[in-house]
Amino acid sequence: MAESPAMRRSCSLACLFVLFSPSTFAAAVLTTTSPERLRYKIISNGSIAGHEVDTYSADGHVESVFEFNDRGRGPKIRAAYVFGQDSVPTRADVTGVDYFKAPVDEQFFVQAGMAHWKSSSEKGDKPAGAFYLTNNGAFGPEMAELVAAFAKSKDGSIKLFPAGEARLERLADTTVESHGKKVHVTEFAITGLDFAPTTVWLDDNGRFFAAPNKWFAWLREGWEDANQTLYGLQLKAENARFARLAQELAQHPAHPVAFEHVRVFDSEQAVMREDQTVVVDGERIAVVGGASTVTVPANAEHVDGKGKTLMPGLFDTARSRAGGRRNPPHGERRNQRPRYGQRH
Repeated sequence: MAESPAMRRSCSLACLFVLFSPSTFAAAVLTTTSPERLRYKIISNGSIAGHEVDTYSADGHVESVFEFNDRGRGPKIRAAYVFGQDSVPTRADVTGVDYFKAPVDEQFFVQAGMAHWKSSSEKGDKPAGAFYLTNNGAFGPEMAELVAAFAKSKDGSIKLFPAGEARLERLADTTVESHGKKVHVTEFAITGLDFAPTTVWLDDNGRFFAAPNKWFAWLREGWEDANQTLYGLQLKAENARFARLAQELAQHPAHPVAFEHVRVFDSEQAVMREDQTVVVDGERIAVVGGASTVTVPANAEHVDGKGKTLMPGLFDTARSRAGGRRNPPHGERRNQRPRYGQRH
């Protein structure tokens, strides 16, 4: 007997019902709608100092809760974000206490084409379109979304709120293994957030994996053993960058150099001195004095330092920053990140 269209439709519906039974359908819905939850350990000197939990929803909502204890100090933060299709935040709400236990209440939102932000340290608004990094929010999710935003950037740069511009460099990648499992991760360096590039390790899904460090590290739970491997690769890339910059930027003038009209710190008198001229000849500071009184050698190179402060080269200094906006967790970043620095 020939099949009618109605019979074919009935068969199709029956087949679909068999293929998608109630339990199977429920599992499929759960798979597509359930939030993704990632957990992290915060390690200080080899011991667990805190935890972080990041929850990702399919609609672009991200929630992060983290805290750690650093000798009685340390933040306790809850951060909620909404990211657009371009990975740029359209809303951020951060509450809790910062590294020094001061209250945190920071908001960012976009409305009618304008971006607005407010915290205990600043308030502003500008036309929307740039990437806002919070002062005390979650380093991992923010950095991961910033990296994702670069892939959608037309010129390879990202404008920042309240000001500035960031650029991205892919540094290294590796596959780490722990307890019989493997994961491939990539290190990215973001310039424009701090004095040195801010580095972050992401997995192949673009999720935050680690901010390794010998002293203070942020690591995906279950992958704490990867810290030394990732930190070694990170240090290798950092040293290669320093060597490259030394070759590109170092100068060895064969003549005196006069830094004119600069501000300098007089350590003997503990005062800042304005409108000074400093003459460097070879490896020695030849003359320091008021700009109107110093005789600059005829063959000297002139550098106009008006409005600037001249400082000696700093080597092997402690960088224990407490809070800030573009860096990693403590000691290397912004409350972040592991970041705890200043807005630049």
